[in-house]
This record gives sequence, C-alpha cells and structure tokens, in this order.
Amino acid sequence: MSEDNEPNLPDVPARPPQDARADASWSSARQQDATWGTGAGGMDDPALYDGVMPRRVLAYLIDAAFLFFGSWVIVLILGVLSLGVAFFFVAFIFMALALAYHSGFIAKNAATPGMALMGLRVATMQGGRPDLSQALLNTIVFYVSVVVTVWIVLLVPLLNDRRRTLHDFLAGTVVVRDPGTTSASDPG
Repeated sequence: MSEDNEPNLPDVPARPPQDARADASWSSARQQDATWGTGAGGMDDPALYDGVMPRRVLAYLIDAAFLFFGSWVIVLILGVLSLGVAFFFVAFIFMALALAYHSGFIAKNAATPGMALMGLRVATMQGGRPDLSQALLNTIVFYVSVVVTVWIVLLVPLLNDRRRTLHDFLAGTVVVRDPGTTSASDPG
C-alpha cells in the first residue's frame, strides 16, 4: 500500500477515560508529566530539591508503617487460609509485598503513598515518570544496599546537590518535591 492510500488513523490514548472527571484528571496528569522539568531551570531548579531529605525520611517511615501493618494483615489471612503454613514464609511474604508496594506505586504514580503525603515524587533525570524496570531496580538496590551496608549507604545523599542515593544513581532516578505542591512561600 502506498503512502497516498494509507488510512488516516486517529491517535489512540494510552488509557481510555471512564468518565469526564477521569478524562480531565488524566489529561492534567499527562500534561504535567509532559511539561515537568522542562520549565525555567528544568530539573536543575533548586526548588525541586529544597527540603527533600527530611521529607524523604518521613515518607519512608509512613510507607514502612503502611507496609508493616498491611503485611501482617495479609500474613494473618494467608496463615489462617493455609492452616499455618504461611507463617513459615513471613520473611518472603514481607519481601514480596515490599517489592510490589514500592515498585508498583513508583511505576504507577511516581510516588509511594508516603511520598505523596510528603509532597515528593520520583522522576527520571529528564523529568519524566520512571518505568517499571527503573522502579524495580530502585527498590531492589535500596533494600540490598541498606542490608549490606547497615544503613551507611544512606550517607550518599549528603555528598551530592540533588540528594540522590545509591539506588537513585543506579536506577537513573531522582526524588524531588512534587511541582504541584511546591510553592515559593512553602518553607521547606
């Protein structure tokens, strides 16, 4: 078929909206993703990194609490349903849930619930949303490096301006203030 005879196909959206509100919020999120980090200063804008470290610590504590209580509920349910067999696999269940929790939320929302509550977002170095492979790498390297170095690896953010951790460097990501929540009057 020649180029003259090819039909004009409409652009297919990445996710069809369910209703008008979902359409508006989806369009807004896609527009924000497309323009994020490309404004004045882009990803070099110091406001994106202002106060990230204390917020990141609090976000992790919030996520750890969600994960701890949520995982025990799941372990108890699985333990009862499996007549106690699941209790022998508590560590593996917790690891799988932690991996799914952090990777899933980062890949889908660019933030875990704790990060969202603290006004943080995970981004690629170009300002986009991390994909699932980056989110998985970020999560796996975080847990492995923290266990191997007994938390010493978390001193790495003190050595760079963007406060990136080892797992951020290896995954090609950075944690920044969410531009939707960052304002000039916000103290930090």
